[in-house]
Amino acid sequence: MDQTFRKCVARPPRTLWQLENGELSVLSLAAARPLDTASRPCTGTSRSCQPRQLGRPHDRQHHRARPPKCGRRKKGDGDEALGRSQGGFGTKIHLKCDGHGRPLAFLLTAGHRNEMLMFEALLDAGQIKRRSRGRPRLRPTYVLADRAYSGDKAHRLCRKRGIRLVVPPKRDHRRPRSYDRGLYRRRNVIERLVGRLKRSRRIATRFEKRACHYAAMVTIACIMEWL
Repeated sequence: MDQTFRKCVARPPRTLWQLENGELSVLSLAAARPLDTASRPCTGTSRSCQPRQLGRPHDRQHHRARPPKCGRRKKGDGDEALGRSQGGFGTKIHLKCDGHGRPLAFLLTAGHRNEMLMFEALLDAGQIKRRSRGRPRLRPTYVLADRAYSGDKAHRLCRKRGIRLVVPPKRDHRRPRSYDRGLYRRRNVIERLVGRLKRSRRIATRFEKRACHYAAMVTIACIMEWL
């Protein structure tokens, strides 16, 4: 065979080269490369003698190594609109529509969150088209809701905005409020809207891990209701 194919790709390490020639013996690991800064002499000018702070980029070795967070938040900082309720583990969609059953706005929360937490934000979202000419108005004449919004806080928020709240009182209310039963029958408009949205499998059964991705799917389903 030609001698040119027997050349080494790289030179052997200097320690092994000297060991082969019999110049020195193999040193122990602690003597050759100290594992900590206490076992090596400190001259005061080396980088290892200077105090270090945790979290610096040059700290390659950690006591408890773990993968990087990659921009993810800590556990408990955000629930991604997922929570366990009586119906199971899922997401609650707070929906607002007009009198014709067309969606105006929606908000996502975890399944165990109370509806009243998003009532004010949902009340101030979504515009309603006027019957005559003019800019769409934000405050409707009346709002139809279920018994979850029958508290004093919901009535106080609607009264402040000049909106009439039509909602039946709960059975355990000490002083039940009167409401228009004939007008309340029109609440089935939003119930039918929810049924149409659940025709989409990705709305009825959430497959997305992130809340923003699931909100995009709900937005697309709401746009299809307007087309």
